[in-house]
Amino acid sequence: MSQFFGCLSLDDTMIVSEIGLKMYQAMNFFRGDAEGVYQSDEIYICNKFLFNTPESFNTSVIVQNDRYVMAASCRIDNREKLASELKINDPLKASDHEYILAAYTAYQNDCVKHLIGDFAFVVWDKQQKALFMARDHLGVKPMFYTCQQNLILFTSDLNAFLQLPFIDLSYKKSYVAGLLHGSYILKYLNVKHTCYHDVYRLEPSHYLFYFNERVQITKYWELKPCFPEKPVDEELAYREFYQLFFEAVRCRLRGIESFGVGLELSGGLDSSTIACMANVVLSAKKSLFENLYSFSLVQSDEGRVLAEKEIVEEEYIQNQLLDSFGFNKKNIFKLNRHPFTNYQDELQETIRVHGGLNKQYTTWQNAIYEAMQSVGCRVKLSGFSGDEFVTDYGTRWMWDIWYSCRPARVMKELLKFDIAVYKSLFRYLQGRLFGFKMNKASIAKEIDSDFLKAERLKDLPAKEYSIDVKSYKHFMISRIMRPFTSLRFESENLHALRANSECRYPMADIRLLEFMIQLPAEMFRPGEVKRNFIRKSLHSILPKYVISRDDKTGAVIPYLRYKNKVFINQLLEDGLPADIECDLVDVKKILDRLKTPESLKRETDVISLLTAAYLVKMEHQYRLHYLLCQNRL
Repeated sequence: MSQFFGCLSLDDTMIVSEIGLKMYQAMNFFRGDAEGVYQSDEIYICNKFLFNTPESFNTSVIVQNDRYVMAASCRIDNREKLASELKINDPLKASDHEYILAAYTAYQNDCVKHLIGDFAFVVWDKQQKALFMARDHLGVKPMFYTCQQNLILFTSDLNAFLQLPFIDLSYKKSYVAGLLHGSYILKYLNVKHTCYHDVYRLEPSHYLFYFNERVQITKYWELKPCFPEKPVDEELAYREFYQLFFEAVRCRLRGIESFGVGLELSGGLDSSTIACMANVVLSAKKSLFENLYSFSLVQSDEGRVLAEKEIVEEEYIQNQLLDSFGFNKKNIFKLNRHPFTNYQDELQETIRVHGGLNKQYTTWQNAIYEAMQSVGCRVKLSGFSGDEFVTDYGTRWMWDIWYSCRPARVMKELLKFDIAVYKSLFRYLQGRLFGFKMNKASIAKEIDSDFLKAERLKDLPAKEYSIDVKSYKHFMISRIMRPFTSLRFESENLHALRANSECRYPMADIRLLEFMIQLPAEMFRPGEVKRNFIRKSLHSILPKYVISRDDKTGAVIPYLRYKNKVFINQLLEDGLPADIECDLVDVKKILDRLKTPESLKRETDVISLLTAAYLVKMEHQYRLHYLLCQNRL
């Protein structure tokens, strides 16, 4: 994963070299392996490269041809097909940047329809004076932009904007109100909004095109539900999924010959299937196992005592898998300490990494990135987004039957006189009639209602954070495409960049999503255990103790619960900072709720509320950001 940033002047009132220098200074914390700069009277573009694929070593300057210049953070997975279509010279050595430039040269704005992988990039047309920027289908790679002072500014990291004096760095009240209201709201906000006024994310599967004084934003890809009427050959479908998943993992192991690749192994189904498939992919080159690492979050003794009734131990699954692979013991890392000991330090790290306030933060992974950096491991394979689509539990599969309204099919299910069928129908009708209403978190009781009415989501229409429950397929699409998913991708990769590494997500391969959405819902029907489809598809490589288990806590949940309980106990013992008192929050009510056991189910929301309220009260937000920037120089 690389970093890039730049600015385009729409007239001659601003000197782009001066603005570019300020952005460069703000991003000086990221050294990378090489960097390239393109500059003219109209535009400044800087690309800081991180060599995380074998071919990336061949890109040490800005990538351009006679007409176009581009910068990117990318990994392209369909290189073989593109090489054939575009007739790329020396395709095995060409970098992913060069593939994107060749695709844009051939297809212009439609190039994104030919790309598969994780990418965010910008292309400047020197001849037409046009600017194009695009983001991948699910938003794995970040991309931000703003149009101010007759400038279009763009970056893969918000920190690039923090030293520009004309950007308003006060937090947007509606965004802070969403934080105060709790996590549920921010899971479904329109992802384009950031914490700053007039600074936006480019949404996943969108591109922005500036030409002839017009800015146009276009959605280039959409995952659409499919309801096949004819039966499918299930065994053939399982085999096709196996091949697609093999390819998804193989593509994301690129670079293991040159540097380490790590498995984020929790012991759950998602990470276990990735580990097993990685074992298959590398079976022909056993020597590469020396470059394969395992990183697992495990319970400390204190955490195990504190949460012993809430968790399922995952460590024994981790150990069994690694032993079966013949893993090098030196390459196994078990991590049981959270990097932060109080919530204020964690918040400051979140602001530093994200370039501002952000709900979806993943500071708990810093321990993994530190361990990766210590052994020169540059890539982490994560099982994230599996639950959102590929390994969905399948419990709502009947919704497709109710949605189809085919009398014979509906009656067949109803005449089974199965209570589970009637429950499914009731929940489906309830969702269709009333929808998934915005669930007012209990936190709202501690927030001034007038503030919420005035500021909460006033610029975000309700439809943008609702869940589509027309059918099971609609539900799955809503889950994978909701802002929560891309915000977590963004957060994990921004944290990883601080250790010169990146995260890759086999479960987020769009070829898997496009294949699975075409299958009949019956194939996802739970059997003796849930997540039946992936278990059947990969049964030949999954051990029986993985296939048969249906108990799961996940390593992260108890790890975070323990950390949050420590933070809450600390708050209760030490009290709150004096300046956290403000008109928005009733601190006494918060403290009272923290002392009750049932409140601990929402401790993450409570901490979000406390920290957001603390930020709202601070009178020196500009100074805070300025100091954070200075610390990076």
